[in-house]
Amino acid sequence: MARMPGLPRRIVIATRFLTSRWQTVRPACNITVPMSADGNCSAAALPIYATNARVTRRREAMLVKEIMTTAVKVARPTDPVRDIATVMCFNKISGVPVVDAEHKLIGMISEKDILHAMFPTLQDVMENPTPPDFEKLEREYRDVVTLKVGDLMTTILYVADPDMPVLKAASIMFLNRIRRIPVARNGVLLGIISIGDVHKAMFRENLTHQK
Repeated sequence: MARMPGLPRRIVIATRFLTSRWQTVRPACNITVPMSADGNCSAAALPIYATNARVTRRREAMLVKEIMTTAVKVARPTDPVRDIATVMCFNKISGVPVVDAEHKLIGMISEKDILHAMFPTLQDVMENPTPPDFEKLEREYRDVVTLKVGDLMTTILYVADPDMPVLKAASIMFLNRIRRIPVARNGVLLGIISIGDVHKAMFRENLTHQK
């Protein structure tokens, strides 16, 4: 049967593909399919053209709110350091955010802050330049943990917004040599994100989701 007059020898089919991450439908490419003599699409050719079509996979940057930890252990400035040290040791975490009664972020306290308080200050060293007695310093720990969180917490904070790309949050941690930063909006604590969280998310996204 002859092809009907006016029919093209080839047609272009606009195809759509689902993106891997958000499952949104996006136009991906056009596939050119030969027409058979009777004016129908060549079914045998379609899989070949579809296989050879170049599909561009696009997605938005991963955001902090997608991977942050929301079940966060927190401290109050009036809490004894002993209690927070116990929380950190038993939960295997190295620091916790400090919040006020309205859950507003006001500081961070870490293992480093607690241990640093055991060492002499610069003023002490200048007044007594003799080498420190490290055995005596170990005993200082008992005195340090009787202090309040507000005495040792860090108040100069680096904070991530929940809508910040995770690699931007990671860059803040790298530049400031810290392993975790709180996530807050309008001063209210929402969660926390660590270098480990970022690495695990990158691993899952790029190595475990490959097709």
